[in-house]
Amino acid sequence: MGKVITINRKELFPDEITETVVTKNNIKLNGYTDIAQTKFQPLNERLNEFDKYKILFMKKCNIGGFVNGAEFDSFLRKYETYAYANGEYDYVFTLGNIKGVIPRAALKRLKKSTPVKCSGISVNLVEAIILLIKNSNKISINSGWFSNLGTDLRNAWLQGHNVDKNADWIKFKNTKGAKLKNIELKIQDDDYPSGYILMSLSSRGFLHTNSSIRDSKFLEIAKEIIFAIEDAIELSDDLDKDDDL
Repeated sequence: MGKVITINRKELFPDEITETVVTKNNIKLNGYTDIAQTKFQPLNERLNEFDKYKILFMKKCNIGGFVNGAEFDSFLRKYETYAYANGEYDYVFTLGNIKGVIPRAALKRLKKSTPVKCSGISVNLVEAIILLIKNSNKISINSGWFSNLGTDLRNAWLQGHNVDKNADWIKFKNTKGAKLKNIELKIQDDDYPSGYILMSLSSRGFLHTNSSIRDSKFLEIAKEIIFAIEDAIELSDDLDKDDDL
């Protein structure tokens, strides 16, 4: 799975959180009503310039089976991940080894009934590439995934050094209705034997890497990226409709 950072925009976020923030949702589970909790817990720890929080999240999984002869059609799965926030920044990052839709769904649930209110973001990756290259000479585009290209060719994955200069890339990004959904960044960095690290950025505001990287380093890179591409970011909880219970 590697490591995943989700980028979330603050709508309302307390200056100080001293107690665990909890929200409870009633759900139907195997014909009965159960409670799914989401917790946002301050840890009194810092990483880089960020305050660290633990997110505990319970999500309904519609998978059936038998336990001790009794049939079930769903169960609650518990997830744990971490969030990082700084009062001077407009964004909250989550970082962990689970899919980005999980912490995004947890934050969306917290937003409904607690003072911790963050929204998902949408990234215009075509614009983001322009901003990244403009703001850094250490970043190049290694690959990209296009969708909605048409009936004959619906999707395409293009790969190669500076692939965004490729003729097919230019044609696809100018295709009416086409969407650039994911790009892989090649970031020059002397901390690595290869001299670079590979990291993907999705249009949903998820950063992912399979490379061995310290959490502090990953957060620092995420912060630099978000500040560089801020003009290509929009709020968009609509992208997360499938992330609810």
